[in-house]
Amino acid sequence: MLGGSVSALKWWPIHKLRKIDAVILTHPHADAINGLDDLRAWTLHEVIQDSIPIYLTNDTLDSVKTLFSYLVDSKQATGGGDLPKFQWHLIDSQTPFTVEGLEFTPLPEQAIDTTRNLNPIPKRTYLVGFSHAVEHYELIEELKMLQEKEPELWVRPAHDGLKVDIEVLSVSDWSA
Repeated sequence: MLGGSVSALKWWPIHKLRKIDAVILTHPHADAINGLDDLRAWTLHEVIQDSIPIYLTNDTLDSVKTLFSYLVDSKQATGGGDLPKFQWHLIDSQTPFTVEGLEFTPLPEQAIDTTRNLNPIPKRTYLVGFSHAVEHYELIEELKMLQEKEPELWVRPAHDGLKVDIEVLSVSDWSA
């Protein structure tokens, strides 16, 4: 799951999903981190799973510590409620990382140029963590026009509710 959005959790029961392999927090804004506390039901008494791996940068972790100190340090909890159980994994915003066998490559603001220079060029690139000031539909049209000129370059902005089907390859397929 990208981001800890509460809105994403509503889809889990509908699609009969019973495990969160990991949460990747791309930035420290409210739309990404405010749903973390709502994951307590997922780890409550280990009925669904015992803990959830959370991947985030140090800056994002600092924001989580500021807003939700009890999620990082249970001694900070003041109420009597249960706490979600997380495994915190720090990532570098400049370095590729792997989660559950999938490689993620953080891209700088010049994401399209960076994508062009990757070898091999990814089949799909989704842009995340950009400002709400970006006109989503205009950006899609610009990216489609770019793809007409460079068919191997498929880049689109991610959006709330996006469902990405990931074909999981067996280990023997990785060398192909």
